[in-house]
Amino acid sequence: MSTRRPFGFTVAVTAAVLALLSGALVAVNMVQGIRLDFSVPDTSRLVSSAHQTISLEANQQLEPLDESAVSITPAAPFSVATAANRLAISFESTLAYGTEYTVQVKGIVGSFSTTPRTETTTFTTPDAAVVVLRQSASGDSLVAVAIDPMGEDTVLFEAAEITDFAVSGDRVLVATADTDLSKRLITVGLRDREVTEVELPGDGYASDLDSVPEYGLLGFRFDASVDASDFAFDRVLFVAEGEGTPRAMVALDGKPLQVFDWRFIPAKPALVAQDLGKDLLLVDLRPDRDLVPLGNYPDLLSVGRDGKSVVVGDALGMSRYDLTVGSVETISFDQPDGQIAYPSDAVWLADDRGVVRSFSVINPQTHLFEERVTLEVGGQTHTLFTSADSEASVIEVSTSPNDAYLLIETAVGEGESSTAVFDLAAGEEIARFVGSGAEWK
Repeated sequence: MSTRRPFGFTVAVTAAVLALLSGALVAVNMVQGIRLDFSVPDTSRLVSSAHQTISLEANQQLEPLDESAVSITPAAPFSVATAANRLAISFESTLAYGTEYTVQVKGIVGSFSTTPRTETTTFTTPDAAVVVLRQSASGDSLVAVAIDPMGEDTVLFEAAEITDFAVSGDRVLVATADTDLSKRLITVGLRDREVTEVELPGDGYASDLDSVPEYGLLGFRFDASVDASDFAFDRVLFVAEGEGTPRAMVALDGKPLQVFDWRFIPAKPALVAQDLGKDLLLVDLRPDRDLVPLGNYPDLLSVGRDGKSVVVGDALGMSRYDLTVGSVETISFDQPDGQIAYPSDAVWLADDRGVVRSFSVINPQTHLFEERVTLEVGGQTHTLFTSADSEASVIEVSTSPNDAYLLIETAVGEGESSTAVFDLAAGEEIARFVGSGAEWK
């Protein structure tokens, strides 16, 4: 025969057990003291995008701290937030390449440990390096090139023909054309060289490759073969997440989105696409987000590294479209000597620090076009390149993810491309290497 205990007795026993357990945990914390652990993200992210966070976690609740308790050497702008047992230190901007940083937190007090503690961590960001395409009669190769002149080049991948590529974290997305004329889309590990096939939606090839390493996003435009039996996905934009199967983007009318040009927005799960009618669209890849029409523009030229703006071509030359407020500002190419400039490209630096302009003017002595690349920072304009000093023509200009460096790719006639690296803070060329289509590693 069972005997039922009163409900109040059961509650009292349960409360007593919980009190004992709670007391035991308090006692353990008081004996062991506070335990602190720093968590640092992949340091490559710290140089590729702003607002990356270092965490300091404890085995007990932390008393709130503010910015005065934290020091970062060398200095970098940051913000601090405390929640329960976690202190989050967020960098407001990207960090420098190849630099050792020390983060120190003072006055750390826990709910059971009232004696202030100091905790320090040190990490080093990766050296600046790019991946370039080098072509030859015997085949093409992707090569990792260190910006430091003392660094060594490393061959990452070789194929009969490489038509395009995009670096994505620890992998590189590669479009190839083999000797038998078959075309493939693959990813190659930057460290292990492991090759993984990416499924294409039909008989054709991939072009206009791009990526967002922070979100594991890969994208490409699919071009159907001339003799393909199905053209349903011809010129349609596809996006893949991680190792997932690429999916077709959808236009405003619900049909697959055919694109003339497109770019991912750096460090965000979003992209801008220019459809075949030259309408510019903002595509947020998060669930239940609608496409946002931005207007009709002849050209999509560049996307700011901070993800806040795009540069478009228009009837007035070029304009900066601010994605945060929707405003459009004409980019002036007026020359101090009154010469007429013919714009070809522009790159807006993060946090409105300045703008890089690529354009041509007519040389009054030779009456020939002369190409120039200039940097405007703090109201001062510096000429970084002029074709009057060489016979080279500008192919492309681009900045590093942290806007610390500028790449100017040039070529002489139909010859091999070379790329010059400029330190934007100093306005000086610091390196030069052979190769085209440089992507930051």
